[in-house]
Amino acid sequence: MPLLYEDFGLDEEGRAAFGAYLGELEDWLAGILNWHRNVRRYRAEDVRSGAGTPLLRHGPKGLGTSAARVVELLGSASR
Repeated sequence: MPLLYEDFGLDEEGRAAFGAYLGELEDWLAGILNWHRNVRRYRAEDVRSGAGTPLLRHGPKGLGTSAARVVELLGSASR
């Protein structure tokens, strides 16, 4: 970091602020890594199966989603 400090001409206050920011980035990256390692949707077997939950495999459900199913049916009928 000393070269970066010199390139930007940071004084002690600027170096301290930048160091604190880097510490926050390290914490954030560690949290993101931990999250990705432990969330089910990112496990290899779930990615290969196409979705993390069975509900997602059956397409959209609920109010206003019938058009999506019609488009899907029309697409499969033309094959």
